[in-house]
Amino acid sequence: MLRRMALLLGLSWAVLAAGDPPAGSRGPQGVRVPTGQWVDPAGDVLTFPGRAVDMVLAPDGATLFVKTDEGLLVVDAAAWKVVQSLPWAKDDTASMHGIALDGGRVWVTLGRGFLLEARLDAQGRWGWGRRIALPSRDKGSAFPCGIAFAPGGNRAVVVLGRNNTVAVVDLEKGIVTAEIPVGVAPCGLALSADGTTAFVANWGGRRPAPGQRTMESSGTPVAVDASDRPLTGTVSKVDLAAGRVVAEVEVGLHPCQVLLDPGGRTLAVANANSDSVSVLDAADLRTLRTIPVTPDPALPFGSLVDALAQDAEGTLFAASGGTNAVGVLRGGACAGFVPAGWFPSCLAAGGNRLFIGSARGLGSREGRPGPRGWDVHRQQGTLQRVAIPGPYGLAALTRRAAELAQV
Repeated sequence: MLRRMALLLGLSWAVLAAGDPPAGSRGPQGVRVPTGQWVDPAGDVLTFPGRAVDMVLAPDGATLFVKTDEGLLVVDAAAWKVVQSLPWAKDDTASMHGIALDGGRVWVTLGRGFLLEARLDAQGRWGWGRRIALPSRDKGSAFPCGIAFAPGGNRAVVVLGRNNTVAVVDLEKGIVTAEIPVGVAPCGLALSADGTTAFVANWGGRRPAPGQRTMESSGTPVAVDASDRPLTGTVSKVDLAAGRVVAEVEVGLHPCQVLLDPGGRTLAVANANSDSVSVLDAADLRTLRTIPVTPDPALPFGSLVDALAQDAEGTLFAASGGTNAVGVLRGGACAGFVPAGWFPSCLAAGGNRLFIGSARGLGSREGRPGPRGWDVHRQQGTLQRVAIPGPYGLAALTRRAAELAQV
């Protein structure tokens, strides 16, 4: 299942036919990408080498931290420029999700099974700090993803996707103090304000029942249907003090991120393979509503909802990786869309602005082409800063997003 998480960033919906504008073409419609779609990111756009994986906005709104496959970007949100780039060490790789702020520190999860700290030095420059090893499984990485911090600053809760657990980490001692089983291939995580309860999105859903058809993912059996899709996606509610799951509910397929509203009353869930957002009652995990997120139901492919953010007014934003747009969810429905780069993969909101990171950005256009053409591994990622639109501005952006999504 974790292999399929990675494949999300490599899916293609169409093959360009002979005579079509080639991938990388620029014109009034934007930039042509190999899926046959065009991208024309709205707002202020920054490009950078690599793929955006996750992001977090500082509480004062001044700095945006972006986790990429290449390292950590530090972005001045007002001047809208990258002020620092911290590359990963030689053998490090980014996991598919996981960045959080802990006071004046930034923590990221690494694919090799570590928590990595970034902190400011005396000169005001960011640098790498402590590295905390997380428990592995069967001599392989735990593949940590989502991360959150309990009040007080010395305890982190981390999803261990390959272990099918969440870990409680004592940051002062640099050790894991507890590991709690959840569903299959957990990915996203949200923590209650008092730090006692974790909500976990399980990409692979429930543990299989006896006699169910299964496939193996990193040594874990996953219940699947005849087309080898997981039968369920679930959210687990974890009592951290008791060290156990107290409730689990089915949502859409491949839930990948969860977001608790500031009041702690509702939980939004991004369902990547159901093209929707589930809204749950945080107290009992009852489903309050399911919101479809697609700019055009007639499109022959899904929207792949893979990231969430919420502003101070309660508006939800849902990244639609398959249609290169971000859904704006108001009043329990999708009110419209904001055009993004190719495969938006992470979001943040603050100060009446929406920030969007796209994994594929403008495609394989970083650097210069070699003798055999452009290198598919050298992506030009995009970051966007967009003023959160009102109804009239959103209507125009929605029309544009629908045009660009066509193939």
